[in-house]
Amino acid sequence: LDVLRPILNNQDLLRKQGSAPKMIAPPLAVLRVFRMELLRAARRDRTWWIRTIYITVLGTVVALSWLAECSGSRVWTEQESIGQSLFTNFAWVQFVCLNAAAALALCGAISEERNRNTLEVLLSTRLSALEIAVGKLLGGLIPVGLLCVAGVPILFLLLVFGGLSPRMVASAFVLTLLSAAVTGAAALAFSGCFRRVTASFLTTVLFLWGLMLAAGP
Repeated sequence: LDVLRPILNNQDLLRKQGSAPKMIAPPLAVLRVFRMELLRAARRDRTWWIRTIYITVLGTVVALSWLAECSGSRVWTEQESIGQSLFTNFAWVQFVCLNAAAALALCGAISEERNRNTLEVLLSTRLSALEIAVGKLLGGLIPVGLLCVAGVPILFLLLVFGGLSPRMVASAFVLTLLSAAVTGAAALAFSGCFRRVTASFLTTVLFLWGLMLAAGP
């Protein structure tokens, strides 16, 4: 949260001058920002478009993969292999889509407040910068988690083929959600550095791409 350090310094200065009220309980403060972000996300058309596109892309990729794998008698003799192949494609598409959704959901969390001239109003409340950041992060990640849940019915269709262990499925979902959380945190941090949402999103993508290259194959 280095990008929010000026905000913290501003709050500390107000407290030293005695012009800032006492802090409320941190969990309650985070929940207030969290609730605000959820209400905003529910009212955005972008949220519903992202869900529609996600389900469409995920279903299309799985359907095309099924058509490519189920050729001839292979559909009857190698069902477990087909199931594993379809789940691999499913997991990769879900991984990419949820990380992109996390970046889109949080790349404008702070810059949009600044552009609407509401950031100063938010900072004048009893909330600290950390509480604002955590509340916005959680509020942006909950819709991403709902996207993950939306893909579960497609996963149930893949279970018909067999070959999928609970450990394999759980590992894929946990890795995807943890990666989305890291992506969301990076997008939130860069949102405090830029006024434009596009700049925040592109910087987040480049940052994550650099991390992947640094991690190696």
